[in-house]
Amino acid sequence: MKKELTWQKQLKLVLEYEYFGKNVEWEFKGVSKFISKLEKLGASDIQIVDNESIEFELPAPVNCHDIFLFILTADPKPSTVIHKKKKYNNRLFLEWRY
Repeated sequence: MKKELTWQKQLKLVLEYEYFGKNVEWEFKGVSKFISKLEKLGASDIQIVDNESIEFELPAPVNCHDIFLFILTADPKPSTVIHKKKKYNNRLFLEWRY
């Protein structure tokens, strides 16, 4: 069974030669700080989808307010936010494509 890469390793692979986001000059240090903050606020199973987007599991609905407030106040703000809610899955997709 293949071990899944951490979000840090996924981010390094995606950002090897580019900035994160489209038309956003967001470097590794800034993106990493943003994702670390999400993780501290309760986000889990963080996946770097590509060099423009991330997806993660939200904590219990009672604890989501801090994550939403952080996303609304952090810079750069995501251009797209999609809530993917299923019976046993509560994920948030963020994309930076300006």
